[in-house]
Amino acid sequence: MIMREEDDIVKKIERKIRRAISKFHMYTPIDHIMLCAYPLPEGIVLAEYLARIEREFPRSKLTILVPEIISFNVKEHQQNIRIIRISEEVFSRVAKIAEEANKYNVPRGNLSLAALLSELQRLAREVEANKIALPLTADIEAYLAFEKVIYGHTPLLDMPLKVKINALARITLPMINVSNEDIRKFLSIKGDIYEELELPIEEDIVQWINKLEERSPGIIYGYLSNVERIMELKSEEIVICESCGRPSLNKLCNECRVIKLISST
Repeated sequence: MIMREEDDIVKKIERKIRRAISKFHMYTPIDHIMLCAYPLPEGIVLAEYLARIEREFPRSKLTILVPEIISFNVKEHQQNIRIIRISEEVFSRVAKIAEEANKYNVPRGNLSLAALLSELQRLAREVEANKIALPLTADIEAYLAFEKVIYGHTPLLDMPLKVKINALARITLPMINVSNEDIRKFLSIKGDIYEELELPIEEDIVQWINKLEERSPGIIYGYLSNVERIMELKSEEIVICESCGRPSLNKLCNECRVIKLISST
């Protein structure tokens, strides 16, 4: 019975990851994908799945970025997989910027994500990766979308768009259809324990989103699908932020403009 449960959750998550990759045309067989295994434990789960999927494409490459404080190894029997340890300084800079969110009246979660992505774009250029994979689940992405609505910003998802991005790596979210509950079940069955890193988000909003999903299963996915349609309606206006690589209505997204302002003071 336990083996059946383990097999079901493993297949369920893999099915949802593959569906997202296929639906949004996230990867091609010759891509160099750079995966940031943050936040945890979602990033560790995605790293395991992408390592498995990557083996199906001999000409592709997978670089996994792991915080120095985390002990993590993936079976590297395929030479196209590389693990790089990220200095804690990177996350310290992101956290410091997030602390300024209230001062500039911008959503804290989105501000920290933009700061992290700007760092990741720099690292992607160094390793010559053309795609950045983030382990943002449906729960986290729904939070970020809600957060933008609360602050009065256009709730753009970090989905690949049919726009020219020049030297920037394209942002992809393979776990957009996976829930945090699925992640917890997966790790529980495997017996792996990873301490969840504290994210710069408001817990009361997280609890509100979780309660909505408990009362009406599927509501989060439905909400994100509606936001996706809003993006399609605005597709002619949307460009790619030249700093973080997320969809934006201007050359610099709202958060990156604030980061630039913070950095100059």
